[in-house]
Amino acid sequence: MAGEVAPKMSFQGLTAGASFIILAIAILIAWGSGDWWLLIPVLLLAFGIFGVVMGFVISATDRRRGFGVSDSAYILVWGCLLALLGVAWFINSAVPGSAPLILAMILLFVGGAVLAISLTRMRRAR
Repeated sequence: MAGEVAPKMSFQGLTAGASFIILAIAILIAWGSGDWWLLIPVLLLAFGIFGVVMGFVISATDRRRGFGVSDSAYILVWGCLLALLGVAWFINSAVPGSAPLILAMILLFVGGAVLAISLTRMRRAR
């Protein structure tokens, strides 16, 4: 009907479904490899990738759906950080003793993300 506004789509169902699928895949990978510690980095990496995808999806719908200006940026940054932690776990498993370099890499990412979000907000405030 003319003049009706479509209801806002909720990402809660999408997130819940994806979370169950990610958890099931991580359990299968850990069980198949026989290393249950592998469950943690697989979960971090998969949820990070999901966060990155959701950040881009929300970014594409920001203007139409009433999300805040930086909602997608925060989701994108947290997704990248989770994925980075998963990759760091795998790197530390493959190259023992690399924890200081991995910590420096994570801190550089967090610092750069905070700066990027802050600078973006400062430019939009003008």
